[in-house]
Amino acid sequence: GAVFWMWVSALFAMIVKYSEIVLAVHHRSEKDGVIHGGAMYYIKKGMKSKGISSFLASCFAVFCIFSSLSTGSIIQINAVSEAFYGCFDIAPIVVGISMALLSCITLLSKKQHRISDITFKLVPIMSMTFIILSMIIIIKNADQLPNIFQLILKDAFTHDSAIGGIGGFLFSKGLRFGVTKGLFSNEAGCGTSTIAHASADVTSARSQGVWGMFEVFFDTIILCTLTAFVLLIRYENNVPSEGGGVMIALAAYHASLGAVAKDILAISISLFAFATIICWAYYGCECIYFLSKKAMAKYVYLAIYIISLIYGAVAPASFIWELADSSICIMLIVNTVCVLTMSDTVTYLTKNVHIKRKR
Repeated sequence: GAVFWMWVSALFAMIVKYSEIVLAVHHRSEKDGVIHGGAMYYIKKGMKSKGISSFLASCFAVFCIFSSLSTGSIIQINAVSEAFYGCFDIAPIVVGISMALLSCITLLSKKQHRISDITFKLVPIMSMTFIILSMIIIIKNADQLPNIFQLILKDAFTHDSAIGGIGGFLFSKGLRFGVTKGLFSNEAGCGTSTIAHASADVTSARSQGVWGMFEVFFDTIILCTLTAFVLLIRYENNVPSEGGGVMIALAAYHASLGAVAKDILAISISLFAFATIICWAYYGCECIYFLSKKAMAKYVYLAIYIISLIYGAVAPASFIWELADSSICIMLIVNTVCVLTMSDTVTYLTKNVHIKRKR
C-alpha cells in the first residue's frame, strides 16, 4: 500500500520541488566566485516578515545540519555496512572505518574532485545496471503484474489504525510510509536539494526547476517503483533470515537472478551511498556557512560528520530512521509553508524572468 502513496506524493512533490528550486536560483548569492543558495536563503530573503524569516531560515539550517548527520551520513553507511556484511561477510565496523577514511580524504583533500568525480560518473552506469536487472526480473514475471497492482491498490486503503474511519486512514501505515519514504528518496519539499540546484550554471530558474521535477519522476516513479515490483514478485520467498530493508531488497534480486546480481547491487549501493554522503556533507557545509562564516565551524562539522559514519555502521537501523523521519518532517513543514507564501514569486518567475548567473 505504501507504493500507491509514494506515487501520489511524487506527483505533488514534483510541483513543490519545481517551486523551491525556482526560488533557490532566484535568491542565490555569490561571494568570492562561489555561489551560495538554498532554502535558508530564499526563506530569509523572500518572506515578507523579515523578523520571522531570519528565525525560520536559521531553524531550517540547523535541522538541515542535523538531517545531514542522520539522513546523509548514518543511514547511508548503515545500508552499506548491512549489504557488505550480508553479501561478503565484512564486519560493519570495518566498512564504517573504511568509508569514513575515504570520505575524509575526499572532503578535506584539495584534489577531492578526483575521487568524487569518479564516483559520480559511475552512478549513472550503476543506475542503468539496476534498471536492466529490475526489468529482466519484471519481464520474466510479467504474469504477476496484475496481481501486484491489485495488492498495491487494495492495501493502500486499508484502515490499520484503532481510530478507524478517516482518522484510521490518515494514520495508516501505508499512507505514512509511502509519503515519508517517497519524500526521503526525492527530497522534494524538504528544501535540501535546492542547495545543490542553486549552484547550477544556468540562465533560467524555470529550466532548473524542470530538472528538479524530472529528478522526482525518475527517482520515485521509476527507480523506487522498479524496486517495489521486484520485492512484490514472490515476496514470501524473498525475505531473508536476518537483516533489514537492504537485505530484503538484495534477497529479492538474489532469488530471481542469483548471487551475482546480489553482489553487483551491493557494490552499487556502496557507490550510491558514497555519492550521497559527499553530497550531504556539502549541504551541511553550506548550512554551517549560512550560520557562521568562521572556517573552524566547517571543520568541526566535518569532524562530527566523519565520526557519524563510523557510528552509523553499527547503529540499529530502526532508531536511525526515526531520527531521519523527524528531521525531514520539521524541514518539510518549515520549507513548504514558506514556499507556499512565495507562490506569487514562483508564478512571476515562471512566466517572465530569466536569471543570469553573476560573473
